[in-house]
Amino acid sequence: MYLARGLKIVKVRADLEFLPLQELVKELPTSLEIEFVAQGMHVGPVKRNIRYGKEKVRSLRYNIPFEKIPKPILVHMIFNVTMVMNMFPRKGGNSIYSPQMIMTGRSITIEDLRILFGLYVQFTSATTPHNSLEPRTRGAIALGMMGNNRGGRVLLALDTGKLVRKAHCKVVPMTREVINCVNYLGRGEKSEISSHLS
Repeated sequence: MYLARGLKIVKVRADLEFLPLQELVKELPTSLEIEFVAQGMHVGPVKRNIRYGKEKVRSLRYNIPFEKIPKPILVHMIFNVTMVMNMFPRKGGNSIYSPQMIMTGRSITIEDLRILFGLYVQFTSATTPHNSLEPRTRGAIALGMMGNNRGGRVLLALDTGKLVRKAHCKVVPMTREVINCVNYLGRGEKSEISSHLS
């Protein structure tokens, strides 16, 4: 099977959850070898990669000051960890090119890492009419990069609790009011910090 960048997949190792795909793989025009592990077994490198990702998510979770985590923050925490893991060459893999570079051709830039996950930012918000007295900026929590060549960030707007995507934003100091606002948005979720500290 050839990918868009000319890479050829010659072998797939998977657990039995992917067994239904076996017939689809046989229909591909290229000869692709698919190997399933026995029931109750896992593909070692995949299992280790998942464990590594979980450790990074836990680490990121305890680096942000919120007691309650709204669902959009948790979901984008996992997206962000996966994206950052794929930005750098991996041990046991290609020592020069990252998985992101191999699969998409996109290299890492300083802009990708300029605003860390979980920081408080202000972004500009268009108002209509333009001469209104409405605020020109809104507060949000940075949830990571959009993952495209044009840049941009995914943000959780604190006034609406909705996700927004903006090209530019500015980091400002986190205040107790911001932390309380995020905790309020996540009020239906359990507190991971308090349950681990007690």
